[in-house]
Amino acid sequence: MPELPEVETTRRGLEPHVVGRRIRDVVVRNRNLRWPVPRGLARTLRGEEVRGIRRRGKYLLFDMRNGHLLVHLGMSGRLTLVPESEPARKHDHVDVRFEGSRSMRLTDPRRFGAMLWLAAPAEGHALLKGLGLEPFDDAFHGAALHKLARGRKVAVKNFLMNARVVTGVGNIYASEALFRARVDPRTPAGRISAARWERIATAVRAVQLGASNYLTKPIWPEDLERALAGELPTDALDPEQWEAPSLARHEREYIEYVLAQSDGNVSQAARRLGLHRQSLQRKLRKFTPR
Repeated sequence: MPELPEVETTRRGLEPHVVGRRIRDVVVRNRNLRWPVPRGLARTLRGEEVRGIRRRGKYLLFDMRNGHLLVHLGMSGRLTLVPESEPARKHDHVDVRFEGSRSMRLTDPRRFGAMLWLAAPAEGHALLKGLGLEPFDDAFHGAALHKLARGRKVAVKNFLMNARVVTGVGNIYASEALFRARVDPRTPAGRISAARWERIATAVRAVQLGASNYLTKPIWPEDLERALAGELPTDALDPEQWEAPSLARHEREYIEYVLAQSDGNVSQAARRLGLHRQSLQRKLRKFTPR
């Protein structure tokens, strides 16, 4: 499931290629996502210019003159920039076509994602108005968490994972942050001192920023193909700067290349890929020898 760092990575990867671009058309192949894609979305978006991309929790907001396009990646969704001529596959549900020859494609095998149009201010929408503190915002600090936790008996890990308290902190990231802060995840939130909450806030932000900063520079799939064929210097393709969503079609080659650049060190490769070691090992076991 895409967590906050993966969603932030997607936002950063899309931003330089989408902001300022005008939408020419929208192709909806399957409306049946977690919430149905609105009928008439193509008519609504046609001619709109993307003025900015924001993230609220795990939601992406594409700001436009007349409203906002809200995208949630659900359990298995991803947004990729593809040539308009690239044939759609089974789980490619929506293409947002921009002026030129590129499309932003929503792929979601499990269909728990969403693409909705918000005509009113986005912050007032039911999906967004109840979300808690953002780990990347200045308002996220130990004092704020200490105040929210006052009198709470719930375990601190569950407290951090409550989206109405802190948005976008999933199971893995909560565990890692508490480990770094040297706080037992079973400790009741209300019994944690202000000083320890400051350590926790610092650790949460560090974990989220660290994961988000692994993959920041977008790279087109065809560039990777050229590099793998020896037609493009691989020095230009620093794996720590790759933007993962645009490489979904090349997952095996991508992982093998990063593993090679890490001298076969699975732990180092997993950090570069933004995966846990066990997740990477499972993926490697699925790959059969060429």
